[in-house]
Amino acid sequence: MAALSGCQEKPPVFTVLPTEKFVGYALSGDTLRVAHLLAQYHRYVLHQAVLIDGRETKQYALPVRVVPPDSVQFVTHDLRAQYQWRPWVEKQSVILFVQVEPSQDNQEETLWNIVAVMNERNSLESDLEKALQQANLGKSVGSDLGPGGMNILFEVTDPVSALPILVRALEARGVEQRARIARRLPTTPNDWRYEVVYPVNFSGKFNSM
Repeated sequence: MAALSGCQEKPPVFTVLPTEKFVGYALSGDTLRVAHLLAQYHRYVLHQAVLIDGRETKQYALPVRVVPPDSVQFVTHDLRAQYQWRPWVEKQSVILFVQVEPSQDNQEETLWNIVAVMNERNSLESDLEKALQQANLGKSVGSDLGPGGMNILFEVTDPVSALPILVRALEARGVEQRARIARRLPTTPNDWRYEVVYPVNFSGKFNSM
């Protein structure tokens, strides 16, 4: 029995995401500025980013700022004055866009690899949707393959609560290093932008195709 137990795989270590205390947006033309005040382990940090829209979203993270606990109320008040744009609200649900790059073994575009990636996407979609449904937070509303990899859309009722559940499900599958999660921000009834909310403080390009 000792030999068998020594061969068992170690359980995954799940990330504890910070709690969102404030989120605000400022929109000017193709440029969207975002601010997130996050709390974790009695520590407050301000994450800010600039998003430039085009054929793909370019997201630039600004230096993280630590906020002393006794300054949180003042900083929040100041942020509300600076970030006054709000996404278009048509219904209470929000779209979270999960994108996972193919594994290193399946990067080359061959028929065999395409089938393997499609199978992985279908399996991921099932696992992620099951995790959301167990928490009564949402469901899958579409998926495909694109230049960014495997794309899966989820309609959720509470994006702040749904995010850590999706991340935990990705970690359980061991694909979190290949994953990005973006939140859809509607600008009109028929148009929207995306902000990558995982990994935290993401900086880079996001192709929603």
